[in-house]
Amino acid sequence: IEVTAGDRPGLLFDLAHCLQEFGLRISLAKINTEGTLVADVFYVSDMAGGKLIDSQPIEDLRGRLLGAVASW
Repeated sequence: IEVTAGDRPGLLFDLAHCLQEFGLRISLAKINTEGTLVADVFYVSDMAGGKLIDSQPIEDLRGRLLGAVASW
């Protein structure tokens, strides 16, 4: 999952918390901040170690992450 957004205090926490609440494990995170922009990449799996493949849960997660980015 790649998130590109304007940086703000607590953004990384909010994104990670959103992923955890959705029932995902972060196996690797690549965090990049350049000036006021972030480009964060999260390698995730479900709690059983599987991939997310169903389109509806992916769209639900996308909406939650967009909400996390927008909340300030």
